[in-house]
Amino acid sequence: MFRHNLLLFYPDYATIYMVLFSSIGNVMKILQILFCILSCLCVAAAVLVGVFCGWEWFALVGAFAIVFAGAMFLIKRKRTPPRRTADFMNSPEENEKISRENNDE
Repeated sequence: MFRHNLLLFYPDYATIYMVLFSSIGNVMKILQILFCILSCLCVAAAVLVGVFCGWEWFALVGAFAIVFAGAMFLIKRKRTPPRRTADFMNSPEENEKISRENNDE
């Protein structure tokens, strides 16, 4: 991961890129973490901005916090699809298949 060159260590960006972005799932995970951190920072900043600058600026920074939180939950939903459950609208065979799939997990 690091290459040695004249007593200086510098990161091998190709290896880092391969490790972090080897699949789209990893990219989504990184984006989810990034949006979570940005949302938390915006909430903390909104409190400080609201105290010192007024409610208009508080609302603006709070809106950014809501946008980042929404992006985080949207990416989380795309990463983990909802589990299928048995339903009265399905045939009994399909419900049995869904029950077996859920028990295997």
